[in-house]
Amino acid sequence: MSGTGDWQLVHDRYYRRRHVYKMGWQLNIDLSRDSLHHLCAAEASGPLAFVNLTSANSSEISIYTSSGSVMSSFSWQHTNLLKIGWSKNLSLICVLKDARVFVFSVHGDLINQFVIGKEASVHGIRDCCIVDDCIVAMTESTHELVLFHDFVNPIRIGIAQPDLRRSEPPTAMLMAIDRTANEDDVTAPNVSVIIATHSGSIVHCDQHKAEDQLLTQGPFRLLALSPDGQQLACFDNRDTLHCVTRDFKRKIFEFGTNTTSQPLDLTWCTNDAVIITYEHHLLLVGDLGYSFLYFPYSMPACVFRETDGVRVITSAVTEFIEQVPKSTESIFTIGSVSPAAMLYDAAEALEKRISNADDTLRSLMADADAMETAINMCLHAAEREFEPRLQKRLLKAASVGKLCYNSMMNVKAIEDQDDRTVKGSPVIDPDRFVNVCTTLRALNAVRALSIPITFAQLEELTANALIDRLNNDHQHSVSLALCTLLHLDCSRVLLHWATLKVNMHSSASSPEATAEEERALANEIVKKLKAFPDIKLSPIASAAYRAHRPTLALTVCEHETRAHLQVPLLISMNEEERALDKAIESGDTDLVHLCLLHLRRSRSSSALYSILRSRPLAQSLLICYARHAQELDLLKNTLFGLQKTRMAAITAIEQAYRHPQLPERIQGLQIAAQFFHQDRSDPFMACATLDQIKLLQVQRSLSTADASVVDLSVSDTIDHLLVTKQIAQAAKIQSMFKVPAKRFWHIQVQVYARTGQWAALLALVKGKKAPPIGYVPFIEHCIAHNNMDEAVVYVGFLPDIAERMEWLCHMGRWGDAAKLAISAHDAESLITISNNCNDPVVKDMTDKALLRLAP
Repeated sequence: MSGTGDWQLVHDRYYRRRHVYKMGWQLNIDLSRDSLHHLCAAEASGPLAFVNLTSANSSEISIYTSSGSVMSSFSWQHTNLLKIGWSKNLSLICVLKDARVFVFSVHGDLINQFVIGKEASVHGIRDCCIVDDCIVAMTESTHELVLFHDFVNPIRIGIAQPDLRRSEPPTAMLMAIDRTANEDDVTAPNVSVIIATHSGSIVHCDQHKAEDQLLTQGPFRLLALSPDGQQLACFDNRDTLHCVTRDFKRKIFEFGTNTTSQPLDLTWCTNDAVIITYEHHLLLVGDLGYSFLYFPYSMPACVFRETDGVRVITSAVTEFIEQVPKSTESIFTIGSVSPAAMLYDAAEALEKRISNADDTLRSLMADADAMETAINMCLHAAEREFEPRLQKRLLKAASVGKLCYNSMMNVKAIEDQDDRTVKGSPVIDPDRFVNVCTTLRALNAVRALSIPITFAQLEELTANALIDRLNNDHQHSVSLALCTLLHLDCSRVLLHWATLKVNMHSSASSPEATAEEERALANEIVKKLKAFPDIKLSPIASAAYRAHRPTLALTVCEHETRAHLQVPLLISMNEEERALDKAIESGDTDLVHLCLLHLRRSRSSSALYSILRSRPLAQSLLICYARHAQELDLLKNTLFGLQKTRMAAITAIEQAYRHPQLPERIQGLQIAAQFFHQDRSDPFMACATLDQIKLLQVQRSLSTADASVVDLSVSDTIDHLLVTKQIAQAAKIQSMFKVPAKRFWHIQVQVYARTGQWAALLALVKGKKAPPIGYVPFIEHCIAHNNMDEAVVYVGFLPDIAERMEWLCHMGRWGDAAKLAISAHDAESLITISNNCNDPVVKDMTDKALLRLAP
């Protein structure tokens, strides 16, 4: 039977004060009212922070476990310390009266420091509250509220200001966070501040309004909010405790202490009782103020609220005051005849081989619901017990009940053919029993490390958060065991261990640490983590690089098998070449592009192209990217840098012709000409590009406001000059660009015929030797422009009579053709003309000529 001697009854509920640890302070800790000290305990049985301010020059902040073992200590050089507190992730917050805030880790490392607003730094701080990751401060003289969220990246949050007189400072203040609102919006917690005024009322401030509750029972010097946030306890100057609802609409109770002692603190013990802390005793008030308990202490005590009770810290012990759970009460209350108590007694009797054990079990088995209730109550009580011995007894009782219950249900299934059960299948969920056992193993392992966490606290904290706490305490072996026991991911424990090992070796190792030592450490870390292939090594390598240990970082990074993690990490360590090789090996073109992007930013062009020359895949991807993105500068420079001069020259030409201005275009062509000149495989392209530059320059000089010849070909430029009768300039261009004579003649004939300059056209041949292109082009262009008379003139210049007759027939000049045939005595041509001509006059002429020529 569990000892109930420390149970004390308050109306219908029991409370107990449980010894947890004997304190092992290394120094003499004075917690009396007169000592200048600050003591603060983190929630969920977290560590203790203590600072003694008796020294005039400097003090020391020490962080202890709940048993008084030192976790860390560090020097505190600042004065005017106002308050200390813990954030949600166990960062120690130190607030000074001049509005400066210092944030430390549990090992004393400074994480951050900031100032709580300009107005607070100007006027100073009168009081402040630290809850979770929020801090609210009230200025000294103006009584303004300043609210900040997050201690790593502080963000100021607006809050309504109370209308308080400067001459009447508030008497108490607390902050409340509604954890049910804005659960998904961690950047905007729902915060409210409750202020006790000098006039005796209370002002409730939230982010929207400040509302005076118009109370008259004050002024209140102490305020406390219940764990569920629905009840407010207030202690006034007349030593009376008032309890009201959070919305101030209902008064719950009023309790007069009838003592002249000054209370030190006011704390809720669950949602059913309030503890008033005095110098040498605690007063627990419950049952709506009708009952109370007196807990004497021989030394000063500090009380800290937990989810399921209060933690009491003295210079000698750590104790826990809690409401006895209903399950424990139903089992261990003297004379209890509840099913759970009967099951527990039966299991104890069974172990001692007492004969009435079987009768008790049979009576329980007669009622399946009662047996099921008894089993669940034993499991529930085991979860809430601190003593492993009692836990085992309760679990044994639950186990005995489960066996009896399953046997009973199997027999009933056979007899009644009950469809809801199958023979041999237990009805009691076996997972429930297993989960309770594993949770208790985890709790007992953690409690051995001076963390007296309870089941209710673990439920609120979560197992993952507990693992994080153990990691921060460097208890990695316990963390790993808990992860295995609770089926949690082990990777973060191992990563934290490896990162810590890297940083610890960094601080301990000398600057002359050899590369072999670094590689040996890396191999040790990788060997430990090899059994967990899903663990990412990149965070470890990144930590090593930040610790200025590049050899260690690179060695660990080499063992990272995931290219999408390895490549960015190598880039961050300025190992772009190695990252590029790894990206190419992976075949992931996105990673290759990422490396190329960083190389372009970090390396000179010559260095970049030198790297790419031996990596054809990277070359191709960069060229494809530049071409697809139309980054012609990049494409041109890359091709040239990779000694692909012909392709670079073609790109330079393309880029040049995208410039609307002629000087830029010429400049681009000059670059292309240089590239072509270096590509000795095709000298023609270099000459052609230079000729194009020369042509553009000439065209620029020939262009006028009314007509531009820029971008015309050489032939079109000559054409334009002939049209505008700039014959000398046309001849100059012919000579400059070595236009063949025949092409020049063709251009002239074409232009003169098109523009109707028939005299100029005739001047080309009249009185001169035959043109190099012959007379046929003259005839063709005259015909094309419907000037048959001019065409006949040039037909006359043809030396071949047969060709003349053919052209005359083609133009329909049958008469002229007939005359020419008659003069040539060409009977065959006359016959052809006679057969094809419809003109009777010409036909008669040819017939007569044929008669004369007949033999």
